[in-house]
Order: sequence, then structure tokens, then C-alpha cells
Amino acid sequence: MNSSLDAVGGAETATERLQLELEQLRRELDSCSTRLHLTEKLLAHVQDAVFVAEFDGRIIDVNPAACSLLGYERQELLKMRPWDFATSASWEGILALIGTMELGDPVTVQRAYRCKSGEQKILDVRLTRENHAGRDLAWGIGSSAAALRWGVSLVLVPFRTVIRRDGKHR
Repeated sequence: MNSSLDAVGGAETATERLQLELEQLRRELDSCSTRLHLTEKLLAHVQDAVFVAEFDGRIIDVNPAACSLLGYERQELLKMRPWDFATSASWEGILALIGTMELGDPVTVQRAYRCKSGEQKILDVRLTRENHAGRDLAWGIGSSAAALRWGVSLVLVPFRTVIRRDGKHR
């Protein structure tokens, strides 16, 4: 039998059982914190631009590559929504598309974006909608011909053409 199970089963008082449970929860929290730290480090060092947004389009996180791609500071992007820099879709169209996406069913889309400098970029994006810890989030991975030359991809952006995983257009 597992020694930790023996310890829990053999605990004579409620205080001892609670102490063992607390120790287990602390280990789980440490493990989660370690995974979070590693994920944050990975996203900070990849050349892919990463955007994460709430279901309403509010951008809640970006990585340095996203800032570099569009020329905005992180705090500027966190105050924006995709339609603030997407030039080929309205906010209604963007929200409607996200709203019709099925959870976990990725789609590929294409959209024109305006950088802070005014430069326009066309990006192909693979977008997915997921529920993470009770939050409805949209994310994806995409690229443009220019981005591929520089090794940059974009995650979570608005869309023009949508191609489902099965190849059908939406």
C-alpha cells in the first residue's frame, strides 16, 4: 500500500489528517506554479506572437513577439481588442465568428492588420475557442509570408476567410 495512504489512513486525529491534506495541496500548488513559470518563460522566448483574449475580444495577455510584430507596447495591447488593429473586419463580425466557433474546433482565417507605424500586414491565423477554468477564451496560431521569413506567427487575431479543419469554408 502507498505510504502516504497509510499515513492518511493511520492518522488518529482530524488535525493530522488536515495537515497531510494541506501538505498534498501545497505540493500540487508548487507543481502548478512550476508549470506556469515554465509556460510563461517559453512564451516569452518563442518567436511566435501570442495573443490571448476573452470571449468579448478583450486582450488579456501578449508576449514580446506580439508587441514586436505590431509595434505596440504590452500595456497598449492589453487595452485593445483585435478590431482595434484589424482593418478588414468589424467588431460585430469578429465577435460573431468567435461566437459561432465550437469549443476545440480550430478554424483558419485571414485578416489584414495595421501596425502602430501604419504598416499593413496580412496574416493567416489558426484560431481556437476553449474554456479554461470557466473562462471562454480564443487563441490560435498563424503566420504571413513575411512573418514566415522572420519566423514570426500570430496567435489570436480577427479573421476574414475561415476554413474549418475539414476544409470547408465558413
